[in-house]
Amino acid sequence: MTATESRCGLFPRTFLGVAGLILAVGVGVGASSAAFAAPQAAARAKARAQAGRTLRFETFQDRGEEYRWRLRSSNGQVIATSGQGYKDKRDRDSAIERIRKDAATKLKFESFEDNAKAYRWRLKASNGQVIATSGQGYKDKRDCEHAIDVIKKGAANARVEEAKEE
Repeated sequence: MTATESRCGLFPRTFLGVAGLILAVGVGVGASSAAFAAPQAAARAKARAQAGRTLRFETFQDRGEEYRWRLRSSNGQVIATSGQGYKDKRDRDSAIERIRKDAATKLKFESFEDNAKAYRWRLKASNGQVIATSGQGYKDKRDCEHAIDVIKKGAANARVEEAKEE
């Protein structure tokens, strides 16, 4: 009896050698690395996709020296604006934080058709004050509703950054 046979019971050395080779080539190297690589690649792709859908609040001061913000989607399109200027930068920043915190739950989105027959939305606080408006008119009501959903789902994680230019 060889040392391998005595340690492994009934399995002769040649069987262990072939089984070990199959394990190393078939499962140990190929399948296990693929099994680990696939979920990691999927997680990286998901993270990139989520990062690509990230909304961004841009803050700026307008020509009238009022503080404003606009919300851009991942493709750079403006999907919301402050609707009003703020005399104090802190008031603007508070409005952004309120939208980030409450857009999905407490604030009320209203969609409507404007005079040009385009669909728009406005976001109202509980006191009825309009705190945001759509950045554009939409031909189709579904597109307007989709923009609202994007904001509800993404505002909480939206970055806030100073705009390079107005």
